[in-house]
Amino acid sequence: MRALALAILLLPTTALAQIEAGPDDFGYVAYESTFVWEAIDASTADLSGEGTITLPWAFPFYGVDQTEVTIDGQGAITFDGGDPDATDACLPEHSLDIAVYWDDDLTATDVFAELRTAPDRLVIKWLVDSDSHPGSGTFQARLFPTGVIEFHYDDLDLGHPLANNGRDAVVGIQDRAGSAWLDVVCEQSILSGTLGLTLEVCVDEDGDESCASADCDDDDPTRFPGNSEFCNGEDDDCTGAPGADEADDDSDGVRICEGDCDDADPDSSPDDPEVCDGADNDCDGVIPADELDADADLVPECAGDCDDADAANFPANPELCDGQDNDCNGSADFPGDELDGDSDGSWSCADCDDADAARSPGADELCDSIDNDCDDVVPADEVDDDGDGFLACAECADDAVDIHPDQTETCNGIDDNCDLVVSGEITLGEMDYFGGTTLFRNLYGLRFEVDEAAIFAGLDAEVSQEQGDTLQYVLFEAPAVIGPWVLVRETSQDFPTETDGFEWHGSEPMPYLLQPGMLYMAGIYSNTITGNMRFTNEQDVDFPVEFGFGRIRIGSGALNVSGPESGMELGPRDFGYAVRLRFGLEDDWDGDGYWGCEECDDLDPARFPGQEELCDGLDNDCDDGTWAGDAEEVDGDGDGHLNCADCEDADPLNFPFNTEVCDEQDNDCDPDTDEIVDGDGDGYSLCGGDCDDADPTRGIGLTELCNGRDDDCDESTLETEDNDGDSVSACDGDCDDTDETRSPLVTEQCNGIDDDCDGALPEVEADADGDGVGLCDGDCNDSNAAESPENGEITRTSCADSLDNDCDGLIDDADPGCGVEPTVEDPDPEGCDCSSSLSGGEGSGFALLMLAGLIRRRASPDPARVCRREGV
Repeated sequence: MRALALAILLLPTTALAQIEAGPDDFGYVAYESTFVWEAIDASTADLSGEGTITLPWAFPFYGVDQTEVTIDGQGAITFDGGDPDATDACLPEHSLDIAVYWDDDLTATDVFAELRTAPDRLVIKWLVDSDSHPGSGTFQARLFPTGVIEFHYDDLDLGHPLANNGRDAVVGIQDRAGSAWLDVVCEQSILSGTLGLTLEVCVDEDGDESCASADCDDDDPTRFPGNSEFCNGEDDDCTGAPGADEADDDSDGVRICEGDCDDADPDSSPDDPEVCDGADNDCDGVIPADELDADADLVPECAGDCDDADAANFPANPELCDGQDNDCNGSADFPGDELDGDSDGSWSCADCDDADAARSPGADELCDSIDNDCDDVVPADEVDDDGDGFLACAECADDAVDIHPDQTETCNGIDDNCDLVVSGEITLGEMDYFGGTTLFRNLYGLRFEVDEAAIFAGLDAEVSQEQGDTLQYVLFEAPAVIGPWVLVRETSQDFPTETDGFEWHGSEPMPYLLQPGMLYMAGIYSNTITGNMRFTNEQDVDFPVEFGFGRIRIGSGALNVSGPESGMELGPRDFGYAVRLRFGLEDDWDGDGYWGCEECDDLDPARFPGQEELCDGLDNDCDDGTWAGDAEEVDGDGDGHLNCADCEDADPLNFPFNTEVCDEQDNDCDPDTDEIVDGDGDGYSLCGGDCDDADPTRGIGLTELCNGRDDDCDESTLETEDNDGDSVSACDGDCDDTDETRSPLVTEQCNGIDDDCDGALPEVEADADGDGVGLCDGDCNDSNAAESPENGEITRTSCADSLDNDCDGLIDDADPGCGVEPTVEDPDPEGCDCSSSLSGGEGSGFALLMLAGLIRRRASPDPARVCRREGV
């Protein structure tokens, strides 16, 4: 038996190790196995709750070959046709043979059984309901001619947490004589759904402490489950195959576990020499550096690559004009010179002027009247048509000699010095398009910032639109490039007819005061592409188009920024655009008679030169100061009120509309609301103790109500006070705030009192029959005072009234208090009936005994030691 026990410990296990059981006295063991569910055709195998199956083969069970199986609807199997016991108990108390999931609380809704072959087996499936819970369960058993038994549990949800894990079930097997049994589970929390169990007699022929059913070779003690795998090509651990590293797939005579580093290459093993093939031929873990093809040109250094860091250089490669030895013949010998005389990165064989570093193929075109990019074209804007000494590409108006970068800027609606500033009021910082890396999906326009306050007037867009389209014009503001971006202006334009080609369309006025240091985005989007604007911080994945700078010029109070001149293919339509921003520096947006470049805020009609200064903290007259009369508009005491409106700007406790307190000061700057005034007419001022002098329903001496405020102006009687220390106040539901044993937090006790303050006394605490005892105190019948734990079952009347007078569960003669007659030998038996005479001779003796017994009854109410007499 010791060897069998050790074998069980080595069976395959999972986290449910406690399911392992056995061996019993016959050698049966149980262990967890793989869950495998077999479907059964209900139309051919339904037993309608239970039934008997005749086996075509003998099933060995505890040394007896069984051929007839009786299936019970409560999860049990017997071999003699009998029913299992009516109640659960651990084996061997049952009259059953196999307990698959035996539970007397179960009722079978269906039991199916079917004989199957390949291999031969009987498959039984139960569908059961719980008698006391709403849930159901499904489990299965399989019997094999070898004597192996399998249990499989698919669904054990019986509607409550204690039943669905096997706590109420018995699982196991036993012989009918009860001399050998195997309890796998007996009312414990072990079983679960998708669990498989195998029960069998453990045989271990090779002594490796592994049962034959689990052992892949029960004649070889070196092969068993759980064994270590060795480098021998054998399945040592019974997993079904040798270890993956025991293979020799390339048949080079060396296994992976013996050091073969590439078992798919017969030329790679510890005994092979290293060759120039990019492989670790000798399996030393190192591929020589000269065998590596670092530049991926398919030629390693060991095969003649003269520059394995550059894929453009390898033997037989055509020579290029790049200054390198492309064909690895020892020199850079492209026809012509592969030199770079001006060090501009362009070889003489491709450079249009190898003596000028500012000229080479691919170079940026400069504003210098020279063909910088070697394309034989000088851009048309590299001319000086107005003769002011500046090329058109370097100024904003090459048709006006008085407009150029050296000119002095004036407030005339023109950018005189071409610095992107009109009238000298603003300076634009760095500007760029946001398209391919836009912060807003499908939004086209510009990102910019200003150094001085300025008025943004609106923007124009050059687009091609179809009938029914809508163009949205937007302006966003943010404190930083990453946002958060806030939409501050928006307007739209509908297109009732189709636009013929690309045309400029201007927005309605969108005046907004731009603040120095803030970032702005002005742009357009159309429902042609997006339908509705989508706010996002992701990269624009729909149209990843990179936009460069357009041409920038100033004129007539507008900053013009043009985009691509031709359309781009965006979805089903050609969509091109250009954006033009408008600044209203020479507009009078607020109608006060002054241009924006002449005043300090062209969006506020109350601010302009010559305006009367008001007490509002603003520079109303645009003289760079905020004065109202002789008082400077400052908040000297930091109380949020300017000194021109504050009655005492040196004291932060005194300001208009402040709450008046008892400090002998005018706190609210209103002499009519002094602290000695009774504001609500309740007879008390604030300084006289009124906690709210604006509410006559709150004052000294008023009744405190459950309304969330201090009605009596006495903080010691607030409704939240807990007088009995039970953590609940009267306003929170405490029905007796002087008794800590009564509150909504207390559990109801059997004392006839509303302990939990729910306004009701439980029925079990009532005393309906008035006998002084309630149901919760043990009264077995609260409708009859003759039945109570305080009564005795001792009189002739009480012993014949068919009532349980003393509530001990025994009635009349069944109660020890209604016992036998006394005799001379035993005048005080266990429960006498005292039916003899109470006077003379022996009767008097009995009477004394009865009296003594009655006295003892009153001292210690023990019905087994009390006599009853007639009339008592």
